[in-house]
Amino acid sequence: MRRKKYDDEEDIEFEFDESAEDIDESVQEYYPDDDYEDEDVSETFNETNKKKRKYKPVHWVLISIILVLCMAILLVVAWIVIYKPRQKTEVPFNTDPVVDTDNSEDTKENTDTSKNPSAHETADPSDGRYKIDNDESYNILVVGHDKLAFLADVIMIVNFNARDKAVSVMQLPRDTHIELSDENIYLYTNKINEVYSNLLNENMRLAQTTWYTDENYLSALDDFAKIFEKSLCISIHHKVLVDLEGFKSIVDAIGGVPLYVPAEMHYSDPDQNLYINLTEGYQTLDGYHAEMFVRYRSGWAQADLGRVNAQKIFITAFFNKVKSLIKNIDVNTLNNLATEVVNNVYTDMSISDVIYYAKQSLSINLSEVSLMTAPGNIDASGSYYVLNREGMLNAINDYFNIYNKDITDAIFDRNTIFNDSDVASINYVYTSPSTIVLDQVYNGEEVDEDSIYIPQY
Repeated sequence: MRRKKYDDEEDIEFEFDESAEDIDESVQEYYPDDDYEDEDVSETFNETNKKKRKYKPVHWVLISIILVLCMAILLVVAWIVIYKPRQKTEVPFNTDPVVDTDNSEDTKENTDTSKNPSAHETADPSDGRYKIDNDESYNILVVGHDKLAFLADVIMIVNFNARDKAVSVMQLPRDTHIELSDENIYLYTNKINEVYSNLLNENMRLAQTTWYTDENYLSALDDFAKIFEKSLCISIHHKVLVDLEGFKSIVDAIGGVPLYVPAEMHYSDPDQNLYINLTEGYQTLDGYHAEMFVRYRSGWAQADLGRVNAQKIFITAFFNKVKSLIKNIDVNTLNNLATEVVNNVYTDMSISDVIYYAKQSLSINLSEVSLMTAPGNIDASGSYYVLNREGMLNAINDYFNIYNKDITDAIFDRNTIFNDSDVASINYVYTSPSTIVLDQVYNGEEVDEDSIYIPQY
Protein backbone atom coordinates (compact mmCIF):
# COMPACT_ATOMS: atom_id res chain seq x y z
CA MET A 1 0.00 0.00 0.00
CA ARG A 2 1.43 3.38 -0.96
CA ARG A 3 0.34 6.94 -0.51
CA LYS A 4 0.03 9.20 -3.52
CA LYS A 5 1.40 12.70 -3.66
CA TYR A 6 -0.14 15.51 -1.59
CA ASP A 7 -0.81 18.68 -3.51
CA ASP A 8 -2.18 21.94 -1.95
CA GLU A 9 -4.31 22.56 -5.00
CA GLU A 10 -5.71 19.06 -5.27
CA ASP A 11 -7.69 16.70 -3.03
CA ILE A 12 -5.88 14.02 -1.13
CA GLU A 13 -6.11 10.71 -2.88
CA PHE A 14 -5.08 7.21 -1.98
CA GLU A 15 -4.32 4.37 -4.32
CA PHE A 16 -4.44 0.77 -3.26
CA ASP A 17 -2.55 -1.39 -5.70
CA GLU A 18 -1.85 -4.27 -3.37
CA SER A 19 -3.75 -7.51 -3.56
CA ALA A 20 -5.79 -8.97 -0.69
CA GLU A 21 -3.06 -11.55 -0.14
CA ASP A 22 -0.47 -8.82 0.31
CA ILE A 23 -2.69 -7.14 2.90
CA ASP A 24 -3.12 -10.35 4.79
CA GLU A 25 0.62 -10.85 4.88
CA SER A 26 1.06 -7.32 6.19
CA VAL A 27 -1.36 -7.98 8.99
CA GLN A 28 0.40 -11.18 9.91
CA GLU A 29 3.57 -9.22 10.42
CA TYR A 30 1.89 -7.35 13.32
CA TYR A 31 -0.20 -10.18 14.77
CA PRO A 32 1.37 -13.54 15.66
CA ASP A 33 -0.49 -16.60 14.50
CA ASP A 34 -1.79 -17.46 17.99
CA ASP A 35 -3.20 -13.92 18.51
CA TYR A 36 -4.79 -13.38 15.19
CA GLU A 37 -7.37 -15.62 13.63
CA ASP A 38 -9.45 -15.19 10.58
CA GLU A 39 -12.78 -14.93 12.33
CA ASP A 40 -15.68 -12.55 12.68
CA VAL A 41 -14.43 -9.30 14.28
CA SER A 42 -17.69 -8.66 16.14
CA GLU A 43 -17.39 -11.97 17.97
CA THR A 44 -13.87 -11.10 19.05
CA PHE A 45 -14.99 -7.68 20.29
CA ASN A 46 -17.90 -9.13 22.30
CA GLU A 47 -15.69 -11.70 23.90
CA THR A 48 -13.18 -9.03 24.94
CA ASN A 49 -15.95 -6.80 26.30
CA LYS A 50 -17.34 -9.59 28.48
CA LYS A 51 -13.94 -10.07 30.05
CA LYS A 52 -13.70 -6.35 30.84
CA ARG A 53 -17.13 -6.28 32.60
CA LYS A 54 -16.16 -8.72 35.29
CA TYR A 55 -16.16 -6.88 38.66
CA LYS A 56 -13.85 -7.67 41.51
CA PRO A 57 -15.41 -8.40 44.95
CA VAL A 58 -14.25 -5.04 46.30
CA HIS A 59 -16.35 -3.29 43.65
CA TRP A 60 -19.49 -5.03 44.86
CA VAL A 61 -18.75 -3.93 48.42
CA LEU A 62 -18.41 -0.29 47.34
CA ILE A 63 -21.61 -0.44 45.31
CA SER A 64 -23.48 -1.94 48.27
CA ILE A 65 -22.23 0.79 50.61
CA ILE A 66 -23.30 3.50 48.16
CA LEU A 67 -26.75 1.95 47.81
CA VAL A 68 -27.15 1.73 51.60
CA LEU A 69 -26.10 5.38 51.99
CA CYS A 70 -28.56 6.45 49.30
CA MET A 71 -31.36 4.56 51.03
CA ALA A 72 -30.42 6.12 54.38
CA ILE A 73 -30.47 9.62 52.88
CA LEU A 74 -33.86 8.96 51.29
CA LEU A 75 -35.24 7.71 54.60
CA VAL A 76 -33.94 10.79 56.45
CA VAL A 77 -35.45 13.09 53.85
CA ALA A 78 -38.75 11.21 54.00
CA TRP A 79 -38.71 11.39 57.81
CA ILE A 80 -38.12 15.15 57.71
CA VAL A 81 -40.98 15.57 55.25
CA ILE A 82 -43.58 13.51 57.11
CA TYR A 83 -42.49 14.00 60.75
CA LYS A 84 -44.76 15.89 63.14
CA PRO A 85 -44.32 16.35 66.91
CA ARG A 86 -46.66 14.10 68.83
CA GLN A 87 -49.87 15.32 70.40
CA LYS A 88 -50.81 14.49 73.97
CA THR A 89 -53.30 11.66 74.08
CA GLU A 90 -54.94 12.85 77.30
CA VAL A 91 -56.45 16.23 78.12
CA PRO A 92 -54.09 17.64 80.81
CA PHE A 93 -56.75 19.60 82.73
CA ASN A 94 -59.95 18.79 84.60
CA THR A 95 -62.99 19.15 82.35
CA ASP A 96 -65.59 18.66 85.11
CA PRO A 97 -67.46 21.96 85.64
CA VAL A 98 -66.90 23.75 88.94
CA VAL A 99 -70.20 24.06 90.77
CA ASP A 100 -70.67 27.67 91.85
CA THR A 101 -73.31 27.61 94.57
CA ASP A 102 -73.41 31.40 94.70
CA ASN A 103 -74.04 31.72 90.98
CA SER A 104 -75.50 28.42 89.87
CA GLU A 105 -77.56 29.94 87.04
CA ASP A 106 -74.50 31.56 85.49
CA THR A 107 -72.53 28.34 85.81
CA LYS A 108 -75.32 26.38 84.18
CA GLU A 109 -75.51 28.86 81.33
CA ASN A 110 -71.76 28.76 80.74
CA THR A 111 -71.71 24.96 80.53
CA ASP A 112 -74.75 24.72 78.26
CA THR A 113 -73.30 24.49 74.74
CA SER A 114 -76.70 24.93 73.15
CA LYS A 115 -76.92 28.45 74.63
CA ASN A 116 -73.26 29.25 74.01
CA PRO A 117 -72.42 27.86 70.55
CA SER A 118 -68.68 27.68 70.13
CA ALA A 119 -66.78 28.81 67.08
CA HIS A 120 -64.33 25.97 67.72
CA GLU A 121 -66.93 23.27 68.35
CA THR A 122 -67.24 20.61 65.66
CA ALA A 123 -68.19 17.54 67.68
CA ASP A 124 -71.58 16.38 68.81
CA PRO A 125 -72.68 18.82 71.59
CA SER A 126 -73.94 15.85 73.61
CA ASP A 127 -70.38 14.54 73.82
CA GLY A 128 -68.80 16.44 76.70
CA ARG A 129 -65.25 15.26 75.98
CA TYR A 130 -62.57 17.54 74.60
CA LYS A 131 -60.98 16.12 71.48
CA ILE A 132 -58.06 17.41 69.43
CA ASP A 133 -59.35 19.41 66.49
CA ASN A 134 -56.03 20.68 65.13
CA ASP A 135 -53.24 18.12 65.40
CA GLU A 136 -50.75 20.57 63.87
CA SER A 137 -51.15 23.17 66.61
CA TYR A 138 -48.58 23.11 69.41
CA ASN A 139 -48.11 25.20 72.56
CA ILE A 140 -44.58 25.88 73.79
CA LEU A 141 -43.68 27.34 77.19
CA VAL A 142 -40.60 29.57 76.97
CA VAL A 143 -38.90 30.71 80.19
CA GLY A 144 -35.94 33.04 80.44
CA HIS A 145 -34.33 33.08 83.86
CA ASP A 146 -31.63 34.83 85.81
CA LYS A 147 -28.91 32.36 86.77
CA LEU A 148 -28.18 34.12 90.05
CA ALA A 149 -31.65 34.14 91.61
CA PHE A 150 -33.33 31.81 89.09
CA LEU A 151 -36.19 34.31 88.72
CA ALA A 152 -38.21 33.87 85.52
CA ASP A 153 -37.96 37.34 84.02
CA VAL A 154 -39.38 36.14 80.69
CA ILE A 155 -42.45 33.90 80.53
CA MET A 156 -44.13 33.27 77.20
CA ILE A 157 -46.64 30.78 75.85
CA VAL A 158 -46.12 30.34 72.12
CA ASN A 159 -48.62 28.64 69.83
CA PHE A 160 -47.18 27.24 66.61
CA ASN A 161 -50.03 26.49 64.21
CA ALA A 162 -48.60 24.72 61.17
CA ARG A 163 -52.02 24.05 59.63
CA ASP A 164 -53.04 27.71 59.57
CA LYS A 165 -49.46 28.98 59.08
CA ALA A 166 -49.61 31.19 62.17
CA VAL A 167 -47.70 31.89 65.36
CA SER A 168 -49.17 33.44 68.53
CA VAL A 169 -47.10 34.69 71.46
CA MET A 170 -48.55 35.55 74.88
CA GLN A 171 -46.22 37.22 77.39
CA LEU A 172 -46.92 37.08 81.11
CA PRO A 173 -45.32 40.05 82.93
CA ARG A 174 -42.88 39.04 85.65
CA ASP A 175 -45.02 40.76 88.32
CA THR A 176 -48.16 38.79 87.42
CA HIS A 177 -50.11 37.99 90.60
CA ILE A 178 -50.47 34.34 91.52
CA GLU A 179 -51.49 32.40 94.65
CA LEU A 180 -49.66 29.10 95.06
CA SER A 181 -49.75 28.50 98.80
CA ASP A 182 -51.29 25.04 98.41
CA GLU A 183 -50.39 22.80 101.35
CA ASN A 184 -46.70 23.07 100.53
CA ILE A 185 -45.18 26.19 102.10
CA TYR A 186 -42.10 25.86 99.89
CA LEU A 187 -44.13 26.88 96.84
CA TYR A 188 -45.76 29.94 98.39
CA THR A 189 -45.41 33.11 96.35
CA ASN A 190 -47.45 36.03 95.05
CA LYS A 191 -45.43 36.77 91.90
CA ILE A 192 -45.17 34.50 88.93
CA ASN A 193 -41.47 35.16 88.32
CA GLU A 194 -40.71 33.45 91.65
CA VAL A 195 -42.67 30.30 90.85
CA TYR A 196 -39.98 28.61 88.74
CA SER A 197 -37.31 29.42 91.34
CA ASN A 198 -39.43 27.93 94.13
CA LEU A 199 -40.17 24.82 92.07
CA LEU A 200 -36.48 24.34 91.35
CA ASN A 201 -35.55 24.71 95.02
CA GLU A 202 -38.34 22.34 96.05
CA ASN A 203 -37.22 19.80 93.48
CA MET A 204 -33.66 19.93 94.80
CA ARG A 205 -34.87 19.73 98.42
CA LEU A 206 -36.80 16.54 97.65
CA ALA A 207 -33.81 15.12 95.78
CA GLN A 208 -31.61 16.04 98.76
CA THR A 209 -29.02 17.72 96.58
CA THR A 210 -27.40 21.14 96.32
CA TRP A 211 -26.11 20.60 92.78
CA TYR A 212 -28.04 22.01 89.85
CA THR A 213 -28.41 19.36 87.16
CA ASP A 214 -30.24 19.08 83.85
CA GLU A 215 -32.77 16.83 85.54
CA ASN A 216 -33.47 19.47 88.21
CA TYR A 217 -34.00 22.19 85.61
CA LEU A 218 -36.26 20.11 83.38
CA SER A 219 -38.26 18.65 86.27
CA ALA A 220 -38.99 22.12 87.66
CA LEU A 221 -39.84 23.33 84.16
CA ASP A 222 -42.26 20.44 83.71
CA ASP A 223 -43.98 21.28 87.01
CA PHE A 224 -44.17 24.93 85.94
CA ALA A 225 -45.87 23.92 82.68
CA LYS A 226 -48.43 21.82 84.55
CA ILE A 227 -49.54 24.88 86.52
CA PHE A 228 -50.45 26.63 83.27
CA GLU A 229 -52.05 23.53 81.80
CA LYS A 230 -54.35 23.00 84.76
CA SER A 231 -55.30 26.63 85.36
CA LEU A 232 -55.49 27.99 81.79
CA CYS A 233 -56.88 24.73 80.35
CA ILE A 234 -54.31 24.36 77.61
CA SER A 235 -52.01 21.62 76.45
CA ILE A 236 -48.29 22.45 76.53
CA HIS A 237 -46.30 20.23 74.19
CA HIS A 238 -42.79 21.53 74.70
CA LYS A 239 -40.83 23.50 77.28
CA VAL A 240 -37.78 25.69 76.75
CA LEU A 241 -35.57 27.23 79.44
CA VAL A 242 -32.75 29.67 78.62
CA ASP A 243 -30.59 31.81 80.89
CA LEU A 244 -29.27 35.29 80.10
CA GLU A 245 -25.80 34.07 79.15
CA GLY A 246 -27.33 31.57 76.76
CA PHE A 247 -29.56 34.28 75.32
CA LYS A 248 -26.54 36.45 74.52
CA SER A 249 -24.68 33.53 72.93
CA ILE A 250 -27.64 32.68 70.70
CA VAL A 251 -27.98 36.28 69.51
CA ASP A 252 -24.25 36.40 68.72
CA ALA A 253 -24.50 33.08 66.88
CA ILE A 254 -26.93 34.52 64.32
CA GLY A 255 -24.82 37.61 63.78
CA GLY A 256 -26.89 39.98 65.90
CA VAL A 257 -30.46 41.27 65.52
CA PRO A 258 -31.17 44.42 63.49
CA LEU A 259 -33.93 46.62 64.94
CA TYR A 260 -34.90 50.18 65.79
CA VAL A 261 -34.26 51.16 69.40
CA PRO A 262 -37.28 53.38 70.15
CA ALA A 263 -35.71 55.54 72.87
CA GLU A 264 -32.55 56.32 74.80
CA MET A 265 -31.98 53.55 77.34
CA HIS A 266 -29.69 54.27 80.27
CA TYR A 267 -29.64 52.45 83.61
CA SER A 268 -27.09 51.32 86.19
CA ASP A 269 -27.50 48.68 88.91
CA PRO A 270 -24.17 47.47 90.36
CA ASP A 271 -25.94 44.96 92.63
CA GLN A 272 -27.17 43.05 89.57
CA ASN A 273 -24.09 43.88 87.53
CA LEU A 274 -26.54 45.42 85.08
CA TYR A 275 -25.46 48.42 83.03
CA ILE A 276 -27.65 49.60 80.18
CA ASN A 277 -26.49 52.16 77.65
CA LEU A 278 -28.32 52.23 74.30
CA THR A 279 -28.93 55.14 71.97
CA GLU A 280 -32.09 55.64 69.95
CA GLY A 281 -31.99 54.58 66.31
CA TYR A 282 -31.68 51.67 63.90
CA GLN A 283 -28.83 49.31 64.76
CA THR A 284 -27.80 45.68 64.94
CA LEU A 285 -27.70 44.46 68.54
CA ASP A 286 -25.18 41.83 69.51
CA GLY A 287 -25.86 39.57 72.49
CA TYR A 288 -24.48 42.02 75.05
CA HIS A 289 -26.64 44.92 73.83
CA ALA A 290 -29.66 42.69 73.15
CA GLU A 291 -29.68 41.81 76.86
CA MET A 292 -29.80 45.54 77.65
CA PHE A 293 -32.73 46.01 75.31
CA VAL A 294 -34.94 43.20 76.66
CA ARG A 295 -34.18 43.93 80.34
CA TYR A 296 -34.65 47.71 80.33
CA ARG A 297 -37.71 48.91 82.27
CA SER A 298 -36.84 51.95 84.42
CA GLY A 299 -37.50 54.51 81.70
CA TRP A 300 -40.88 53.18 80.60
CA ALA A 301 -43.91 54.85 82.15
CA GLN A 302 -45.56 51.45 82.66
CA ALA A 303 -42.34 49.77 83.81
CA ASP A 304 -42.76 46.02 83.15
CA LEU A 305 -45.51 46.56 80.58
CA GLY A 306 -43.15 48.81 78.67
CA ARG A 307 -40.50 46.14 78.85
CA VAL A 308 -42.73 43.36 77.48
CA ASN A 309 -43.71 45.63 74.58
CA ALA A 310 -40.03 46.29 73.85
CA GLN A 311 -39.58 42.52 73.92
CA LYS A 312 -42.27 42.25 71.23
CA ILE A 313 -40.12 44.46 69.02
CA PHE A 314 -37.14 42.19 69.68
CA ILE A 315 -39.14 38.97 69.10
CA THR A 316 -40.31 40.24 65.71
CA ALA A 317 -36.79 41.23 64.65
CA PHE A 318 -35.34 37.93 65.92
CA PHE A 319 -37.98 35.91 64.01
CA ASN A 320 -37.15 37.88 60.87
CA LYS A 321 -33.41 37.26 61.22
CA VAL A 322 -33.66 33.51 61.87
CA LYS A 323 -36.16 33.04 59.05
CA SER A 324 -33.85 34.84 56.61
CA LEU A 325 -30.97 32.56 57.62
CA ILE A 326 -33.06 29.44 57.01
CA LYS A 327 -34.41 30.80 53.74
CA ASN A 328 -30.95 31.69 52.43
CA ILE A 329 -29.50 28.42 53.74
CA ASP A 330 -26.66 30.06 55.63
CA VAL A 331 -25.29 26.70 56.73
CA ASN A 332 -22.38 28.03 58.78
CA THR A 333 -24.50 30.50 60.77
CA LEU A 334 -27.27 27.96 61.27
CA ASN A 335 -24.72 25.46 62.54
CA ASN A 336 -23.44 28.05 65.02
CA LEU A 337 -27.00 28.74 66.13
CA ALA A 338 -27.76 25.04 66.60
CA THR A 339 -24.58 24.63 68.65
CA GLU A 340 -25.42 27.55 70.93
CA VAL A 341 -29.01 26.37 71.35
CA VAL A 342 -27.87 22.88 72.35
CA ASN A 343 -25.29 24.29 74.78
CA ASN A 344 -27.47 26.98 76.37
CA VAL A 345 -31.07 25.77 76.26
CA TYR A 346 -32.80 23.21 78.43
CA THR A 347 -35.67 21.67 76.51
CA ASP A 348 -37.63 18.47 76.02
CA MET A 349 -37.63 18.98 72.23
CA SER A 350 -35.93 16.40 70.07
CA ILE A 351 -33.76 17.26 67.07
CA SER A 352 -36.65 16.17 64.85
CA ASP A 353 -38.93 18.62 66.67
CA VAL A 354 -36.48 21.48 66.11
CA ILE A 355 -36.16 20.62 62.41
CA TYR A 356 -39.95 20.49 62.08
CA TYR A 357 -40.47 23.97 63.56
CA ALA A 358 -37.59 25.43 61.54
CA LYS A 359 -38.98 23.97 58.33
CA GLN A 360 -42.54 25.11 59.02
CA SER A 361 -41.44 28.63 59.95
CA LEU A 362 -40.43 29.26 56.34
CA SER A 363 -44.09 29.29 55.30
CA ILE A 364 -45.18 31.69 58.08
CA ASN A 365 -45.25 35.39 57.26
CA LEU A 366 -44.90 38.15 59.85
CA SER A 367 -48.47 39.17 59.04
CA GLU A 368 -49.55 35.87 60.64
CA VAL A 369 -47.56 36.42 63.85
CA SER A 370 -49.68 37.70 66.76
CA LEU A 371 -48.05 39.16 69.87
CA MET A 372 -49.94 39.98 73.04
CA THR A 373 -49.49 40.66 76.72
CA ALA A 374 -51.69 38.40 78.85
CA PRO A 375 -54.98 40.37 79.22
CA GLY A 376 -55.08 42.22 82.54
CA ASN A 377 -53.85 45.37 84.21
CA ILE A 378 -51.74 46.74 87.03
CA ASP A 379 -53.67 46.74 90.30
CA ALA A 380 -54.36 49.96 92.22
CA SER A 381 -51.43 49.37 94.56
CA GLY A 382 -49.02 49.16 91.64
CA SER A 383 -47.48 46.00 93.09
CA TYR A 384 -48.92 43.40 90.75
CA TYR A 385 -50.04 42.80 87.21
CA VAL A 386 -53.40 41.04 87.55
CA LEU A 387 -54.82 38.77 84.87
CA ASN A 388 -58.38 39.41 83.76
CA ARG A 389 -60.43 36.22 83.78
CA GLU A 390 -62.71 37.02 80.85
CA GLY A 391 -59.91 38.42 78.69
CA MET A 392 -57.64 35.44 79.35
CA LEU A 393 -60.41 32.98 78.55
CA ASN A 394 -61.09 34.72 75.23
CA ALA A 395 -57.39 34.76 74.34
CA ILE A 396 -56.96 31.09 75.18
CA ASN A 397 -59.88 30.10 72.96
CA ASP A 398 -58.82 32.36 70.10
CA TYR A 399 -55.11 31.51 69.96
CA PHE A 400 -54.11 28.53 72.13
CA ASN A 401 -57.03 26.09 72.11
CA ILE A 402 -56.29 22.96 70.07
CA TYR A 403 -59.57 21.25 70.98
CA ASN A 404 -62.88 20.81 69.20
CA LYS A 405 -64.78 23.25 71.43
CA ASP A 406 -64.22 26.29 73.59
CA ILE A 407 -62.86 26.19 77.10
CA THR A 408 -65.75 27.34 79.28
CA ASP A 409 -65.77 29.65 82.26
CA ALA A 410 -66.98 26.72 84.35
CA ILE A 411 -63.61 24.93 84.10
CA PHE A 412 -61.20 27.84 83.56
CA ASP A 413 -58.80 28.68 86.44
CA ARG A 414 -60.84 26.42 88.68
CA ASN A 415 -58.72 27.21 91.76
CA THR A 416 -58.61 30.95 90.93
CA ILE A 417 -54.84 31.02 91.42
CA PHE A 418 -54.65 34.33 89.55
CA ASN A 419 -57.02 36.11 91.94
CA ASP A 420 -57.22 37.08 95.59
CA SER A 421 -60.83 37.81 96.43
CA ASP A 422 -59.79 39.28 99.79
CA VAL A 423 -57.83 42.09 98.11
CA ALA A 424 -60.24 44.47 96.42
CA SER A 425 -57.76 45.96 93.94
CA ILE A 426 -56.78 42.50 92.67
CA ASN A 427 -60.29 41.10 92.63
CA TYR A 428 -61.51 44.13 90.68
CA VAL A 429 -59.12 43.59 87.77
CA TYR A 430 -59.63 39.82 87.76
CA THR A 431 -63.43 39.94 87.66
CA SER A 432 -64.00 43.05 85.51
CA PRO A 433 -65.28 42.87 81.91
CA SER A 434 -62.44 42.44 79.46
CA THR A 435 -63.32 45.75 77.80
CA ILE A 436 -61.66 47.75 80.57
CA VAL A 437 -58.32 45.92 80.68
CA LEU A 438 -55.27 45.73 78.44
CA ASP A 439 -55.79 43.09 75.77
CA GLN A 440 -54.22 44.54 72.63
CA VAL A 441 -52.90 42.10 70.05
CA TYR A 442 -50.02 43.30 67.86
CA ASN A 443 -49.46 42.08 64.33
CA GLY A 444 -45.85 41.08 63.58
CA GLU A 445 -45.75 42.80 60.22
CA GLU A 446 -47.05 46.06 61.69
CA VAL A 447 -44.52 45.88 64.52
CA ASP A 448 -41.74 45.30 61.98
CA GLU A 449 -42.82 48.32 59.92
CA ASP A 450 -44.01 50.80 62.55
CA SER A 451 -42.55 49.46 65.82
CA ILE A 452 -44.61 49.94 69.03
CA TYR A 453 -45.21 53.17 70.82
CA ILE A 454 -44.03 52.78 74.43
CA PRO A 455 -44.81 55.70 76.78
CA GLN A 456 -41.79 57.06 78.66
CA TYR A 457 -41.34 59.07 81.82
